[in-house]
Amino acid sequence: MESVEQRKYLGAFTNLVVKTMADSKQKPGSPDRERINVNEEYELRDWSTKFGVTPDELKAAVAAVGVQAKDVEAHLKGRRKIT
Repeated sequence: MESVEQRKYLGAFTNLVVKTMADSKQKPGSPDRERINVNEEYELRDWSTKFGVTPDELKAAVAAVGVQAKDVEAHLKGRRKIT
């Protein structure tokens, strides 16, 4: 079965589109914890708190580097530059 792709326009970032895999609540585990889904309010809240940023800053970081939590964290800490 193929994954469903979701598109979410990001408030002030209307020219950015974030594509994410559907969040499977039936399959919790490591892969789900390694990705950030800004389309889920609880994930947006929890990851924003973890990284000490606003939800809009988190959305911008995900749009810039993708949904992998380690990439977003590195970007927010300034270690990863976008070319």
